[in-house]
Amino acid sequence: MSNVTFETATRLKDAGFPQPKPEPGQTWFYPIDGCMTIVETGQWHSLKLIRVFNESGCGEYETGQIIEHGAFAPDVEDITALLPSVFTLEMREGRHSCKIDTWQNLVQTQADNFAEAAALAWIALNTPQ
Repeated sequence: MSNVTFETATRLKDAGFPQPKPEPGQTWFYPIDGCMTIVETGQWHSLKLIRVFNESGCGEYETGQIIEHGAFAPDVEDITALLPSVFTLEMREGRHSCKIDTWQNLVQTQADNFAEAAALAWIALNTPQ
């Protein structure tokens, strides 16, 4: 399952996408140090985060730093759970697409994966015009 990019995670956060309490298996972006992923531990109070990529190596950070300064990088299931039930994910012109067609809105996005396409649709629906 692919997650959104750092840029899209930041746009989602800025547009009001829910930033859940960190749990094992989620991906979070920390804007200074790069991509962060939660290490499986089973205990909330002992959860640490480890950098997935950074030229200077890996390091651990407390979860509070990520919640305050980071951005949740949802996957397609996280995003589509918050879309209207009339959404469609499909391949369109060789790209991943998310289409939402309601009596109020018509949104159709294209991206490199379904998570990005769904995220762009969520942003379009939740950003004032």
